[in-house]
Parts: sequence; structure tokens; C-alpha cells
Amino acid sequence: MKKITLQDIANASGVSRVTIWKAFNKPESVSDALRTKIIHTALSLGYPLNPEIIDQTPAPLLSLKGHSPHMPFHIALVVSRPETSIFWGRIITSLSEELSHTNTNLSVICLPHTTDTDYVLPDAFTNGSLHGLIIMNVYSSLLFRALNQLPLPKVFLDCIPGVHFNDINGDLVLFEGRSTTESIVRHVTEQGYKKIAFIGDISYAQTNYERYIGYCSGLEKAGIPLLPQYCLTGPIESDSYQMEINAFLDSFKEMPDMIVCASDYIAQLTTQQLVLLGYRIPDNIMVSGFDDNFEFTHTRHITTVHVQNKNTGILLAEQILRRLSHPDTDYQIIYIRSKVVFRSSTQKAPASDL
Repeated sequence: MKKITLQDIANASGVSRVTIWKAFNKPESVSDALRTKIIHTALSLGYPLNPEIIDQTPAPLLSLKGHSPHMPFHIALVVSRPETSIFWGRIITSLSEELSHTNTNLSVICLPHTTDTDYVLPDAFTNGSLHGLIIMNVYSSLLFRALNQLPLPKVFLDCIPGVHFNDINGDLVLFEGRSTTESIVRHVTEQGYKKIAFIGDISYAQTNYERYIGYCSGLEKAGIPLLPQYCLTGPIESDSYQMEINAFLDSFKEMPDMIVCASDYIAQLTTQQLVLLGYRIPDNIMVSGFDDNFEFTHTRHITTVHVQNKNTGILLAEQILRRLSHPDTDYQIIYIRSKVVFRSSTQKAPASDL
């Protein structure tokens, strides 16, 4: 049987022989992720490692111990409240289908959407059974930060607002929302309308915040001042959206020409209440949403932004596999380019000359 050398490990790891030597003898000179990858490669090739080398490696990083190309990866999809929308379900389905074509096992770990400060993540995250994580729809600051600290390869779909991108220990995928929301606002201002409102909890998710920035940018470029009374952007509990929206609409002394909603769910609740109040869309007031989610009755004729759920799931699958194969490469921030779908809800009929 051929004796395994440092060069063999270097060739299999895609690094130099000097780097292999540093990983074994000067661990502080290489990153934990790269060192772990090298140790896994050495073990899979049958290289006789000194037990002290393995012992010095953080336990969670040894989840790939003995892993070889013939052994399946075990990835966890970490999600909170996936049942709240078909939108999330479609992403999960395409993600699962894409990984099923690879040598990968996928588990789903559902976390609560709110927690106490003494909450502890399940043992599955720290017992060495997982190779990587895909994290989506987790917007609890406490949970997000706890997951971010785990020394495992990670891909995030969206993140909490306020966290610096450089502090995210993984790849970040975001739906582009600034330019698309700005385009919707511009579409309305070009028709001559200036009283434009916004509804969306911008402290909930980075994507919500960026859609609000797009709204503000659209107003600014049209020379329209931002009016605080036309913005519902504070924290909103998931079970109180309808009440908050109703109170917001009741607060207007003069109804806006248009309401930009951060999601189709918000657009559904807003449109529902406007219809109950006797307003016609778009004749009396215009409305837009985001996501192009056809599960809501009132949003099928609403201008929105189309997000390709299936392609998003495929991208997440490809990204976590790339991260597992190249753990020491720089983290990536990926914006998925979305497309505005203009519908009748933002186009008022021309006034009659009669």
C-alpha cells in the first residue's frame, strides 16, 4: 500500500505542502476552517495523524471527521415558521430536490420565532453530526447571533437589520429590493402622484429595510419630501399586523395616492381593509406589494416584485456545497435580481373629459 505523504494531502486539499505542514505544526498560522478541511482530508486518505492534532481542533469543526467523497454530507436547513407562507415552502422544496441529486442528507430544524435570553440551541448544532447549515426566515436577533457564532459552514437567506455584513460568519443571499421598490415609486410619481405611503416593519429583516430605502430613494429622486405620517415602519408583531394597518389607515387626515407594502402579505391585509372602508383600487388609491405571492386573493392584480422561489432554493443548495468544498474562501454577499411586475393596481384610469 502506498504511503500517504504531505504532498498527497496538499494535492487533495488544493493547497501547498507548506500549508499542510503549518496546519499540523503551527495551527495558529491557518484558519480553523482550513485546518479542519486539511485534517478531514488527511483522515480520509488514511494518513497517520498524531492524536494531539485532532484533539487541538474545536469539536464542532470535526463534524467532517473521516469524511470522504463517498460519504454523504449532512446539512441542516434551519428555519422559523416555514408554515406561514407557501413562499417559504417552495424554496424548501426546490432546495431539497437539488440536494437530492448530490451525496447529501438534508434535515430540517425548526426554531421558535421568539426566545428567552436563556434559550440554548439544540444539541444537533454542537454534537458534530452536521457539516453545514442553510439558515432562512430566522429573524430573532438572539437566534440569529447564536447561529452566526457556530463554527460550521453557513449560508444565510436574508438577515436581521443592523448587523454589519462583515460580522456575518457565512455567505449571505438577499433579494434585491432597493432598485425594484424605487422603480415602483417612480412609476407612480411619473403619473403625477406625490402622496405615497409605506408599510413594513424595517426592524424585522434586512430585505424589508432595503425596500424602505428604495421607497425613500424614489421619493427623493422625484423631489418629494418624506412625510413620517405616511410611514408605518416600526416593530409589528406577527399577530397584530391587521390591527396596526387598520389603525394606520384610520390615522390619515388625507388618504395617500398610493401605499407601497414591503410584502404581498402586507398588501393583502392593506387591500382587504381598504375595500372594507369603501375604497376602490386603483381608482381611489394605488397599492403595491413584494414577492409575487399568488396565495393571497387580493394581491392577484397588485403590482409586485417577482421572486423566483425555485431558483432561490437551487442557489442555496449550490452555495452550501461550494462553501463545504472551499471553506477558506472569502464569504460572499449575493443579491438575487428580482423583477417588477406592473399590474393594474398602480395605474389609474385617465380622467374623463366629460
